[in-house]
Amino acid sequence: MLYKLPHLPRKAALPQTRCSRFGRDFALQNYHKEGAIKMNCSFIKTPEELEILKKPGYALDFFAQERIQAYWLIDEQVYRKLLPPGLEPFDYPLAVAFIAYFARPEYLYPYGEGALFIMAKCNGVLGGYCLAMPVDGDDQALDCGRQFYGYPKKAAICKLERRRSKISAYIERNDIKYFNIDATVGALNDPELGPTFVGQEISKPKSFDTSALLLKYDIDTDIDDKSMEEMSIYDCFKNFRIQQQVNKAKIISREHVHVDSMEFQPSEDDPWIELAPTKILGADYSSYETYMKFSRTLYTYKKEEYDSVFPHISPMWDTWLFGKYHASYKSNNFYR
Repeated sequence: MLYKLPHLPRKAALPQTRCSRFGRDFALQNYHKEGAIKMNCSFIKTPEELEILKKPGYALDFFAQERIQAYWLIDEQVYRKLLPPGLEPFDYPLAVAFIAYFARPEYLYPYGEGALFIMAKCNGVLGGYCLAMPVDGDDQALDCGRQFYGYPKKAAICKLERRRSKISAYIERNDIKYFNIDATVGALNDPELGPTFVGQEISKPKSFDTSALLLKYDIDTDIDDKSMEEMSIYDCFKNFRIQQQVNKAKIISREHVHVDSMEFQPSEDDPWIELAPTKILGADYSSYETYMKFSRTLYTYKKEEYDSVFPHISPMWDTWLFGKYHASYKSNNFYR
């Protein structure tokens, strides 16, 4: 029996009874009794449309999510190198990655997503420091994550498939399938450390808060007091800080998963291979919901610290920013 994650029709974006309190009442006001959308084909939004921006609560809700999330240890020196100034190491050099399908994000079309984190602390606050977040199929989800929160999102191919107990997932970008995982529902790879980080299996809904740590900064091409000739890209990066982004997660079900293989391919634009595992702890396969909240600043960099932070800006960008040819040119694929 082949089980694929559901691709819901477009009408799934219509308001449902499970829409959050943040937008349910407003969304219903924008539909006629017949169910058609009240359209405003204008670049200028009405006061009624703007009213939702003033309502307190969650930013966005995501329903019918499925994911495989893997946990592994990496080399201690690599781990410490990846931590930007202001972050403190966790007890273990722990990496966490997921590949997911979001079947019913509120107001957005369904899309796929991946992510790569290492566990760290900032001023004593524990969270997953996000190194990458590829997105497949929704430019608005990509832009929202980058511009509102500072997630290092990039357009990619993210695929997740489950056949009974067998799970396969991969991420491909710029012609390189740089992360591939095959797994089987069952015992974790490491029976000692695995349960500590993966958590227990869940058959009844359970809610808790998640914590992500993000290196955020502003980009402004205003020349300020410089001349056009003096200005550089370096000068455009401003207001570096570490922020904690909190979500409420509701796990509907969670199964333990044994990682059968985890493969990496070299990519300068997406160097996940740098986090090659020294020990795989295991994975979980979850059905869940996410209620996105907002962020708070934990650490603000002083101007004199900027030089030590700049090596860590690359997760948001490809190598073109650093004067290198794009990966597709290196592979002689000029007609992507």
